[in-house]
Amino acid sequence: MENQPPDWGFTFDLRAEHIWDSISHLALLEHFQQENHSVLVVPHGSEHKDRLADAIRERNKLFAEKGQPEWAHYCEKCVRFFYDDNGKPECK
Repeated sequence: MENQPPDWGFTFDLRAEHIWDSISHLALLEHFQQENHSVLVVPHGSEHKDRLADAIRERNKLFAEKGQPEWAHYCEKCVRFFYDDNGKPECK
């Protein structure tokens, strides 16, 4: 990059893995903040692939026990309802 200092030490390369990691990390951060009212803590010194394993297990366990909050969500923006002449919902 022409405006990147020579001693910058970082690149501006952005790959799909970066995006996926960002979305996953954001989901975990929000889970710990909203559900646990706590802060996500990850261990130092372990392999990168293993650092979030305990946090992911905890979040998966919560989903298995309580379900996903958005799972049963529907509204007139997301779901279109069809009604018969008597005003009752039609099954199609």
